[in-house]
Amino acid sequence: MQNRLEFVTNWFGGLNVGATPAFVNNQLTGKQLLHCLKISDSEFIISDGDDALMEALFDRFTDMYEPRFPAPIPRELGRGQFKSTDPWSIIFTSGTTGLPKACGLTHWSTMKMNTTNFGKGIAGSIHAGGTVAISEKFSASNYWREVYECNAKYIHYIGEMMRYVVEAPESPYDKTHGVRVAAGSQLRYDVWPKLTSRFGDFWVYEIYGSTEGNVQFANILNDEATIIRLTPLIQLTTGTALVKFDPIEEKIIRNEKGFAMKADFDEPGLLVGAIRDDLPFEGYYNDDGKTEEKILRNLFKEGDAYFDTGDLLKMDREYKLTFSDRVGDTYRWKGENVSTLEVANTIGENCEFVHEANVYGIKIPWAEGACGAAAITLKSGKGELTETERQELFDIMTKNMPAYQRPVFVRVQPEIEMTGTFKFRKVELVNEGYDVSKFEDGVSTYFYSKQDKNFIPLTTEMVKNIDSGDLKF
Repeated sequence: MQNRLEFVTNWFGGLNVGATPAFVNNQLTGKQLLHCLKISDSEFIISDGDDALMEALFDRFTDMYEPRFPAPIPRELGRGQFKSTDPWSIIFTSGTTGLPKACGLTHWSTMKMNTTNFGKGIAGSIHAGGTVAISEKFSASNYWREVYECNAKYIHYIGEMMRYVVEAPESPYDKTHGVRVAAGSQLRYDVWPKLTSRFGDFWVYEIYGSTEGNVQFANILNDEATIIRLTPLIQLTTGTALVKFDPIEEKIIRNEKGFAMKADFDEPGLLVGAIRDDLPFEGYYNDDGKTEEKILRNLFKEGDAYFDTGDLLKMDREYKLTFSDRVGDTYRWKGENVSTLEVANTIGENCEFVHEANVYGIKIPWAEGACGAAAITLKSGKGELTETERQELFDIMTKNMPAYQRPVFVRVQPEIEMTGTFKFRKVELVNEGYDVSKFEDGVSTYFYSKQDKNFIPLTTEMVKNIDSGDLKF
């Protein structure tokens, strides 16, 4: 279903008759959609009749459906049959690294803070006696007008959403709204000050967490660009720790006894959360294998178990915790570790003509590690760089980045594929590498040429020379 009131009524109504709703991203098609329908054990599908949704559901998967009228729902069914350990909903992960994983959130989970729109944005608001305003689609240019018309006091954000809002043209509603608090997750550190300076000095309630995880943080002190102050007391009560981690080998660094070591101040470390009776990890629905992959056993002592968040964070001496990178998003080139987030921020902060930058590492046959590549979109909406833009991009990267950080390849795309939670997808870009023959129409690709001191168009002949080792960098 699209964003609409019936989504909420069907959700709550299903729970009242003993059904567990599975929330499937309405942008999914093909293999991903089929995967979600199967793994959730869904017996019925509720759709709002949107043409694109109906095409995705019925044009390809008609063999999955049995044309019959269901029997009436027995009167004895309802909320009374639920146990606290039963799922109240199935929510899918964003699928940044592959197929979405199903998370069966139990009724016990509702007593913990949840960072999703469902848990906090809707259920939390209704529980508190608030009114929820739902827009059919997110629009950065109309965002503050809609907020103003709804007389909203609290707004919810996620992923890159607020960056789009900041980049939207100025409007008379920018500061005429009555918002007191903006709550959500993954607000970029460079967007935070722009958000409050342009749209008003409201409280930013940044939350850290994941759909399935047992680690939940909230920045209740309104510390700019900070997740939380992870003091020793907070670490003890939340069962969390930052451990030393090798981002290239993608494994925890252990001491001679085989146990993990705490990360130092200002050192990126893997965030882990103790699995305890009061902090359970409920795992993935119908997937014991994926569940076990997220559990770190015998981490600090024999018999313990921790949840692997998959996030690299760092903490300064004031215990301010900030996001560093996602495991798998760091690559190694020329003997140095490269953070994709850091490179993307440098491009975004210095290139006025770049709208979005998605940075990733790709393998080169004759080199160790992976060299940098960036998929970008342009503010002009065009699908290729002008000669002036190519030269400017080369000069900016040369001036602002060490050699090992500079993306060797830049591909200009009409748009960058994102998940339903406004996160960049990288797996397809990594798989395509630099082979321009695999790229879709409308994509132009450029090579960082030291010889030409410019970004030059990447040709199939250059790809062959790179593969053979005749063209090195």
